[in-house]
Amino acid sequence: MTETPVPRTGPSHRHPESIMPLNRRNFLGAAALGAGSLMLGSAQAAPAPALPKFTPPTAKKPMALCFNENPLGLTPAARDAAIAALPDANRYPFVAAERLRKACADFMGGKPENVMLSHGSAESIRASIEAHIRPGVCLICPELTYSDGADTARKNNVKVVTVPMGAKWSVDLEAMKKTVAGINGPVIVYFVNPNNPTSTIVDSKALHDWIRSRPADVFFVIDEAYAGDIIGVFDPGIFSIGDTLCSPGKKFRFDPIPTFAPEHFARVRPVDTMKRKQFLKGAEQIALEGAIQIFKLPYTGMEEVIVGVVGTLQFDVFQYRLRNEYNVEIRMDTLPYEYLRWIKEPVEFHETDLVLGNDTKLVEDYKGNKLLLFSSFWSIKWVSDHNPQLVLTEFNEEDT
Repeated sequence: MTETPVPRTGPSHRHPESIMPLNRRNFLGAAALGAGSLMLGSAQAAPAPALPKFTPPTAKKPMALCFNENPLGLTPAARDAAIAALPDANRYPFVAAERLRKACADFMGGKPENVMLSHGSAESIRASIEAHIRPGVCLICPELTYSDGADTARKNNVKVVTVPMGAKWSVDLEAMKKTVAGINGPVIVYFVNPNNPTSTIVDSKALHDWIRSRPADVFFVIDEAYAGDIIGVFDPGIFSIGDTLCSPGKKFRFDPIPTFAPEHFARVRPVDTMKRKQFLKGAEQIALEGAIQIFKLPYTGMEEVIVGVVGTLQFDVFQYRLRNEYNVEIRMDTLPYEYLRWIKEPVEFHETDLVLGNDTKLVEDYKGNKLLLFSSFWSIKWVSDHNPQLVLTEFNEEDT
């Protein structure tokens, strides 16, 4: 039985090859750095296609997370590539495999003879460990990690030494070093980074420093994920696009993603009021992506929203995406405003507390912050002069 390599997308698949062979990440790593060899899973990079529709799992048809099932299934591009490859599936894949091997080597800056193609990282892990079995060898791995390394060692009568986990289920690199140093004989060091199933990460510099300083009889097998791998995270309503997730105790602060204040505004509502839920979901998602900004009138619901954009073409994109992605037709009425300012102070007030002209509108953003929309720059000065208690800012300081 032969298999012709086809472009594949999706996360890592670490299970027997007979199960869902197309749901694997683009490049699957099992880096045997100690022996100077590089092993990559057989996959080719492809442009990111549109995601297929998500089908929620049910009790009768659960999601097979234990098989690394992609919750979105095959993308249309991956499915089309698999179908297109079927007419040649009876051919030996040697020529195509060699082309892929060379492409991987060129991409990683290595040599083709140091690249091993496999159907997922598990196959490379097993082959690497079995290739380095010798008399007296033992395998050292964290107590909690992906089991293929230890399973392969035990099947080949290799002693397995597990190292207890560190704080918060982390891989204790120092404890592993001490364990290796205390063994008299050849050693295979195996672990996964980020670790599976604890999702903790070993510092790459500390890991590479250990590998470079290793004794000659210590061999490393590391199943390591790289930037570009995709995971699914349950969002209880606290995450936004651009957020960074990290281990407890570590803090990151990045410069904000540059945004431009909208200069064009329109009142938008769904044509079919029965599709209000789809309308709001689509508007909020597109706003989170940064394509638009959405506002609403204070003390009202979300039956209609005010959309702000930098250029009028974004209105067309917004309408197109709601129609094609959320099956919602909308009605837009342009508004005469060109400027906006966030109200920094006072924090609590009512609309009746402000003296506003006919060319000024009080609105809220999706976080509940109050803003003023103005039809001219002169209007900003007029409102500031007639409301000395107001402190206006051109940028939302919560996002800076």
